[in-house]
Amino acid sequence: MKWLKLHTENIDSTDNLDVNTDFTIKEFDINTNIKKEYSILTQFFILLSIQDQNNVTSLAINKRISDELIKEIIIHFDSRKVIYEKELPTEIMLSNPNNESVKIINSKEVNPIIKSLFNKNDDSIQNDSEWSQPKQYKIISEFIKKYKDEEFSKVVAFLKNTSPNSRVFLNINDWILHDTLQDSLLIRHLIHECNNVYLWIDEHKKITMIEFD
Repeated sequence: MKWLKLHTENIDSTDNLDVNTDFTIKEFDINTNIKKEYSILTQFFILLSIQDQNNVTSLAINKRISDELIKEIIIHFDSRKVIYEKELPTEIMLSNPNNESVKIINSKEVNPIIKSLFNKNDDSIQNDSEWSQPKQYKIISEFIKKYKDEEFSKVVAFLKNTSPNSRVFLNINDWILHDTLQDSLLIRHLIHECNNVYLWIDEHKKITMIEFD
């Protein structure tokens, strides 16, 4: 496929050696006076979480938990745990989306990019396929027709802000490698907005992850 190129990258093994062991994990309680707000971020994280019942969404926090984060994302999950390092919040782990929030999100019109991301592929792979190590392929932007969605740009910006070095790894379910993916609204938008976009693909042509920066 002309629009993909196998990519090999040297990863510095010293990047993650500075690990802080002085941390605690606590439940995050929300003031009952705080009301839910629904946004494109709510839609994205709710629909992401229901793809897998065992899914845990982890978000990096820069020493404070904003009102926006609480109202648009955190409050919509029943299980909320915060990691504190030296008594400052650095990460929050979310699971078990609230049933009421799920119903409301499912009753609303879904953003077209989010819809394309979470729609199941007609050529879905059997779940019992033998696992194989995925390889990283760079998407060649010259072969992709760019697309811009102002609303989804907020999701991309948020993911970059809550990822180390603004590098995002997004797990994918039910995506199979095919030339029609060139027309995916998600891929077209990421090519428009990001510096680099990669697909991680196993030997069964299953796409396991999208990476972008």
